Amino acid sequence: MTQKSNFLKKLLRQPFPSMDEIPWPREDGQEFYSSNRNFKVIYTHRAELSMCFEACLFALFNHSGKLVHQFEPLSCVGKLIWAPDRDVFVVQIVKPFCYLVCNAHNECFSVIRLAKFSTCEVQIEKSSVLKIQYSEEELKKNNSNRVIRGRLTEWPVRKFESSEPKTINLDHLIYHPLSQINQIDEHLCNLPICELNLEKGSFWPFEGKMPHSTVQKYNGRQMEMLHLEAFSEFGDEQSIEWLNEIVILTGGNYSKWETVETYLGKRYKGNKCDGFIKNILFR
Repeated sequence: MTQKSNFLKKLLRQPFPSMDEIPWPREDGQEFYSSNRNFKVIYTHRAELSMCFEACLFALFNHSGKLVHQFEPLSCVGKLIWAPDRDVFVVQIVKPFCYLVCNAHNECFSVIRLAKFSTCEVQIEKSSVLKIQYSEEELKKNNSNRVIRGRLTEWPVRKFESSEPKTINLDHLIYHPLSQINQIDEHLCNLPICELNLEKGSFWPFEGKMPHSTVQKYNGRQMEMLHLEAFSEFGDEQSIEWLNEIVILTGGNYSKWETVETYLGKRYKGNKCDGFIKNILFR
């Protein structure tokens, strides 16, 4: 079994054999109340599936503490939000990747399909409009021209900007009874994918050295394809020439993490590729 499938396997839990085996309330539980406190969702069994990635089990209760639904076999991640004046909440599910929209009063749910795990911020406006956007914290993480330990990058780095927030009217979604929660994959398969992307902006100020050889080092690492791409986008003519050559040699099928030397050999600025290197690449 691959590492990826092992990770995904962790995202599903086995159903509880009986209601008596659910230890509610738990000391590690985190409660999220609806605005009128008619309902609450409790997170429990928090587990770190990978670095900085924690998932929880979750269950819905009414105002008297009676369990309404336990959402098996799903796990959730991140913050749960309630509509400001309705018994509707939204939470991100980690497998399948989606936002779960639950109307607690009517005991029904809908789903918003995601292409991948989302790090976006969500909020419900005007009771029924879900707004999805990148948070300032997430934008800050993706907008840095520094490497580990705070050193400036020795290659050009672009800034990123968030595309316009996406808005979804929750009243226009198709809802299903909570009893069908185990059919969530079927409900998702025909839905369009909701995806918010970071868009490339301008470069951070850069006054470093342009590549003069394919074995040049940047922040202690021999030049990799991702560095070459960055210098090409920045406008360095030698980098553009080398990148175009590699695209032709590989048909564009190269790894960003591979060294430039792997594809072109040891080369200096102005040198052309010889037939020996080309023969090696095409074997």
